Amino acid sequence: MTNSPQIMINLPDYWRNTDGALPVEPREPGTDGRDIRTEISAERVWGRMTPEALRIAIRMALTELLLSGCTTAADHHNLFPPNLKDAIDIEVEEATKLGIRMTVTRGSMGISEKDGGLQPDSIVQDSETILEDSERVLRAYHDPKPGAMIRVALAPCSPLAVPTPLAGKLRELTPSELDTFQLVLDHGQLQKVLDNFPGTDLDAAQNIISLMKREFVVVP
Repeated sequence: MTNSPQIMINLPDYWRNTDGALPVEPREPGTDGRDIRTEISAERVWGRMTPEALRIAIRMALTELLLSGCTTAADHHNLFPPNLKDAIDIEVEEATKLGIRMTVTRGSMGISEKDGGLQPDSIVQDSETILEDSERVLRAYHDPKPGAMIRVALAPCSPLAVPTPLAGKLRELTPSELDTFQLVLDHGQLQKVLDNFPGTDLDAAQNIISLMKREFVVVP
Protein backbone atom coordinates (compact mmCIF):
# COMPACT_ATOMS: atom_id res chain seq x y z
CA MET A 1 0.00 0.00 0.00
CA THR A 2 1.32 3.44 -0.89
CA ASN A 3 0.98 6.65 1.06
CA SER A 4 1.78 8.80 -1.96
CA PRO A 5 -0.55 11.81 -2.17
CA GLN A 6 -3.11 11.83 -4.93
CA ILE A 7 -2.86 14.29 -7.77
CA MET A 8 -5.73 14.84 -10.13
CA ILE A 9 -6.93 16.82 -13.09
CA ASN A 10 -8.90 19.88 -12.02
CA LEU A 11 -11.80 18.95 -14.31
CA PRO A 12 -14.77 16.54 -14.51
CA ASP A 13 -14.05 12.82 -14.65
CA TYR A 14 -11.91 11.77 -17.58
CA TRP A 15 -13.87 9.26 -19.62
CA ARG A 16 -12.12 6.57 -21.60
CA ASN A 17 -13.89 4.38 -24.12
CA THR A 18 -12.89 1.23 -25.90
CA ASP A 19 -12.42 1.67 -29.63
CA GLY A 20 -11.17 -1.78 -30.53
CA ALA A 21 -13.78 -2.40 -33.21
CA LEU A 22 -13.00 0.81 -35.07
CA PRO A 23 -10.66 0.44 -38.03
CA VAL A 24 -7.66 2.50 -36.95
CA GLU A 25 -5.90 2.73 -33.62
CA PRO A 26 -2.44 4.23 -34.14
CA ARG A 27 0.14 3.82 -31.41
CA GLU A 28 3.43 5.54 -30.93
CA PRO A 29 6.51 3.29 -31.17
CA GLY A 30 7.57 1.88 -27.83
CA THR A 31 4.22 2.42 -26.10
CA ASP A 32 1.60 -0.09 -25.02
CA GLY A 33 -1.34 2.27 -25.32
CA ARG A 34 -2.62 5.59 -26.57
CA ASP A 35 -1.64 8.95 -25.19
CA ILE A 36 -3.30 12.27 -25.93
CA ARG A 37 -1.42 12.83 -29.18
CA THR A 38 -2.08 9.40 -30.66
CA GLU A 39 -5.73 9.70 -29.59
CA ILE A 40 -6.04 12.91 -31.60
CA SER A 41 -4.38 11.23 -34.60
CA ALA A 42 -6.96 8.45 -34.42
CA GLU A 43 -9.82 10.93 -34.17
CA ARG A 44 -8.75 12.59 -37.42
CA VAL A 45 -9.16 9.22 -39.14
CA TRP A 46 -12.39 8.28 -37.34
CA GLY A 47 -13.83 11.66 -38.33
CA ARG A 48 -13.96 10.40 -41.93
CA MET A 49 -15.85 7.25 -41.01
CA THR A 50 -19.01 6.53 -42.98
CA PRO A 51 -22.31 5.47 -41.39
CA GLU A 52 -21.94 2.02 -42.96
CA ALA A 53 -18.42 1.58 -41.55
CA LEU A 54 -19.66 2.55 -38.08
CA ARG A 55 -22.57 0.13 -38.40
CA ILE A 56 -20.23 -2.74 -39.29
CA ALA A 57 -17.87 -1.89 -36.41
CA ILE A 58 -20.75 -1.84 -33.91
CA ARG A 59 -22.22 -5.06 -35.25
CA MET A 60 -18.86 -6.82 -35.03
CA ALA A 61 -18.15 -5.60 -31.50
CA LEU A 62 -21.58 -6.57 -30.16
CA THR A 63 -21.50 -9.94 -31.93
CA GLU A 64 -18.14 -10.76 -30.35
CA LEU A 65 -19.55 -9.86 -26.94
CA LEU A 66 -22.57 -12.11 -27.46
CA LEU A 67 -20.37 -14.99 -28.61
CA SER A 68 -18.33 -14.62 -25.43
CA GLY A 69 -21.48 -15.01 -23.32
CA CYS A 70 -22.00 -11.32 -22.58
CA THR A 71 -25.64 -10.22 -22.78
CA THR A 72 -25.37 -6.65 -21.45
CA ALA A 73 -23.10 -3.97 -22.91
CA ALA A 74 -22.40 -0.25 -22.83
CA ASP A 75 -20.65 2.04 -25.26
CA HIS A 76 -19.43 5.62 -25.04
CA HIS A 77 -19.72 7.23 -28.47
CA ASN A 78 -18.46 10.78 -28.79
CA LEU A 79 -17.57 11.31 -32.47
CA PHE A 80 -20.21 13.22 -34.42
CA PRO A 81 -18.73 14.57 -37.64
CA PRO A 82 -21.29 15.91 -40.17
CA ASN A 83 -21.74 12.49 -41.81
CA LEU A 84 -22.34 10.69 -38.48
CA LYS A 85 -25.03 12.79 -36.84
CA ASP A 86 -27.16 9.64 -36.44
CA ALA A 87 -24.46 7.55 -34.75
CA ILE A 88 -26.56 6.86 -31.65
CA ASP A 89 -29.49 5.79 -33.83
CA ILE A 90 -27.20 3.33 -35.62
CA GLU A 91 -25.96 1.88 -32.31
CA VAL A 92 -29.48 1.41 -31.00
CA GLU A 93 -30.62 -0.21 -34.27
CA GLU A 94 -27.77 -2.74 -34.23
CA ALA A 95 -28.20 -3.58 -30.55
CA THR A 96 -31.93 -4.09 -31.06
CA LYS A 97 -31.42 -6.36 -34.07
CA LEU A 98 -28.94 -8.53 -32.17
CA GLY A 99 -31.07 -8.65 -29.03
CA ILE A 100 -28.36 -7.48 -26.63
CA ARG A 101 -29.25 -5.34 -23.63
CA MET A 102 -27.34 -2.09 -23.97
CA THR A 103 -26.74 1.31 -22.43
CA VAL A 104 -25.70 3.70 -25.18
CA THR A 105 -23.99 6.83 -23.93
CA ARG A 106 -24.22 9.97 -25.99
CA GLY A 107 -20.81 11.57 -25.63
CA SER A 108 -19.96 15.14 -26.53
CA MET A 109 -16.96 17.26 -27.41
CA GLY A 110 -17.32 21.03 -27.51
CA ILE A 111 -13.79 22.42 -27.69
CA SER A 112 -11.82 22.11 -30.93
CA GLU A 113 -8.49 23.34 -32.22
CA LYS A 114 -9.92 26.69 -33.22
CA ASP A 115 -11.03 27.19 -29.58
CA GLY A 116 -7.59 26.36 -28.21
CA GLY A 117 -8.37 22.68 -27.61
CA LEU A 118 -6.87 19.55 -29.13
CA GLN A 119 -9.75 17.85 -30.94
CA PRO A 120 -10.04 18.32 -34.73
CA ASP A 121 -12.66 20.90 -35.72
CA SER A 122 -14.40 18.30 -37.93
CA ILE A 123 -15.60 16.12 -35.04
CA VAL A 124 -16.65 18.79 -32.52
CA GLN A 125 -20.18 20.15 -32.09
CA ASP A 126 -21.42 23.39 -30.58
CA SER A 127 -23.21 23.28 -27.23
CA GLU A 128 -26.69 23.91 -28.70
CA THR A 129 -26.33 20.99 -31.13
CA ILE A 130 -25.08 18.71 -28.35
CA LEU A 131 -27.99 19.58 -26.05
CA GLU A 132 -30.63 19.27 -28.78
CA ASP A 133 -29.42 15.87 -29.94
CA SER A 134 -28.97 14.63 -26.38
CA GLU A 135 -32.61 15.47 -25.68
CA ARG A 136 -33.66 13.85 -28.97
CA VAL A 137 -31.99 10.49 -28.33
CA LEU A 138 -33.21 10.39 -24.74
CA ARG A 139 -36.79 10.92 -25.87
CA ALA A 140 -36.47 8.44 -28.74
CA TYR A 141 -34.66 5.54 -27.09
CA HIS A 142 -34.24 5.73 -23.32
CA ASP A 143 -36.34 3.20 -21.44
CA PRO A 144 -36.18 3.76 -17.65
CA LYS A 145 -38.09 0.58 -16.75
CA PRO A 146 -36.23 -2.14 -14.79
CA GLY A 147 -34.72 -4.69 -17.15
CA ALA A 148 -35.04 -2.39 -20.17
CA MET A 149 -33.22 -3.54 -23.28
CA ILE A 150 -32.08 -0.06 -24.34
CA ARG A 151 -31.09 2.82 -22.14
CA VAL A 152 -29.41 6.08 -23.05
CA ALA A 153 -27.02 8.02 -20.83
CA LEU A 154 -25.31 11.36 -21.39
CA ALA A 155 -21.54 11.17 -21.11
CA PRO A 156 -19.42 14.21 -21.95
CA CYS A 157 -16.09 13.04 -23.28
CA SER A 158 -12.85 14.15 -21.65
CA PRO A 159 -11.77 17.32 -19.86
CA LEU A 160 -9.72 18.10 -22.96
CA ALA A 161 -12.82 18.30 -25.12
CA VAL A 162 -15.72 19.58 -23.02
CA PRO A 163 -16.13 23.33 -22.40
CA THR A 164 -14.92 24.09 -18.87
CA PRO A 165 -13.71 27.21 -17.08
CA LEU A 166 -10.03 26.45 -17.54
CA ALA A 167 -7.65 29.16 -16.38
CA GLY A 168 -5.45 28.48 -19.38
CA LYS A 169 -5.50 26.60 -22.66
CA LEU A 170 -3.99 23.18 -23.14
CA ARG A 171 -2.33 24.27 -26.35
CA GLU A 172 -0.23 26.70 -24.31
CA LEU A 173 1.45 23.81 -22.46
CA THR A 174 4.97 22.81 -23.39
CA PRO A 175 5.52 19.22 -24.60
CA SER A 176 7.03 18.37 -21.22
CA GLU A 177 4.06 19.85 -19.35
CA LEU A 178 1.66 17.99 -21.63
CA ASP A 179 3.51 14.73 -20.86
CA THR A 180 3.12 15.47 -17.15
CA PHE A 181 -0.57 16.23 -17.63
CA GLN A 182 -0.96 12.84 -19.37
CA LEU A 183 0.75 11.07 -16.46
CA VAL A 184 -1.64 12.71 -14.01
CA LEU A 185 -4.54 11.45 -16.13
CA ASP A 186 -3.09 7.95 -16.25
CA HIS A 187 -1.93 7.48 -12.66
CA GLY A 188 -3.46 10.05 -10.30
CA GLN A 189 -0.72 9.66 -7.66
CA LEU A 190 2.23 11.97 -7.24
CA GLN A 191 4.79 9.19 -6.76
CA LYS A 192 3.63 7.35 -9.87
CA VAL A 193 3.84 10.55 -11.88
CA LEU A 194 7.41 11.03 -10.69
CA ASP A 195 8.31 7.37 -11.33
CA ASN A 196 7.03 7.45 -14.91
CA PHE A 197 8.20 10.91 -15.94
CA PRO A 198 11.02 10.58 -18.53
CA GLY A 199 13.10 13.36 -16.97
CA THR A 200 14.25 14.10 -13.43
CA ASP A 201 12.01 14.36 -10.39
CA LEU A 202 12.88 18.06 -10.25
CA ASP A 203 11.67 18.59 -13.81
CA ALA A 204 8.44 16.70 -13.07
CA ALA A 205 7.89 18.68 -9.86
CA GLN A 206 8.41 21.97 -11.69
CA ASN A 207 5.87 20.93 -14.32
CA ILE A 208 3.36 19.93 -11.65
CA ILE A 209 3.81 23.26 -9.85
CA SER A 210 3.32 25.10 -13.15
CA LEU A 211 0.15 23.11 -13.89
CA MET A 212 -1.15 23.76 -10.37
CA LYS A 213 -0.57 27.50 -10.66
CA ARG A 214 -2.66 27.55 -13.83
CA GLU A 215 -5.29 25.31 -12.19
CA PHE A 216 -4.91 22.39 -14.59
CA VAL A 217 -4.24 19.98 -11.71
CA VAL A 218 -4.84 19.95 -7.97
CA VAL A 219 -3.22 18.10 -5.08
CA PRO A 220 -5.98 17.57 -2.48
